[in-house]
Amino acid sequence: MSHIFTSLDIGSSQIKAVVAERRKDGMLSVLSVFKHPSLGFRKGVLVDIEEATHFLRDVILDLRSVSKQAIQNIWVNVNSEFVKARPSRAVVAVSRADRGIGEDDVERVLQASQAIKSLPNYQVLHNVTREYFVDDVGDIQDPVGMTGNRLEVSTLIIEVFSPKLA
Repeated sequence: MSHIFTSLDIGSSQIKAVVAERRKDGMLSVLSVFKHPSLGFRKGVLVDIEEATHFLRDVILDLRSVSKQAIQNIWVNVNSEFVKARPSRAVVAVSRADRGIGEDDVERVLQASQAIKSLPNYQVLHNVTREYFVDDVGDIQDPVGMTGNRLEVSTLIIEVFSPKLA
């Protein structure tokens, strides 16, 4: 069985990503390499959240184009004491009587995953969805249209220091 993982190096000037696969023989095979400008940061401090969010969204879209698994196992290196990444989980009850999961349920569970206590002067830059669970069954990338009683999400919350909040 193969195992895909991603390494992200987020710096003040650029972000680099490597997607690799561990083959059956134990060797690593590089599937893709990306390099993007790291916009919105200066010396490890968030100075423009819109630019930073835009560049992170582009990186996640590039990773998803390689493999859906590429965003499930991410190793992040941030060369700054001002960026924090931490896992989060949230659960919501499916709101429809027919137990059909809709976009509104997905939005509610993502919002709930961001309901974490932030450090002073930090704000959420990005919420990377790792996987969804429907009634305790995981490894789901898009639960819309499925049926269940309970929707859960596993995310990676990326927070950054913002002097504008101080």
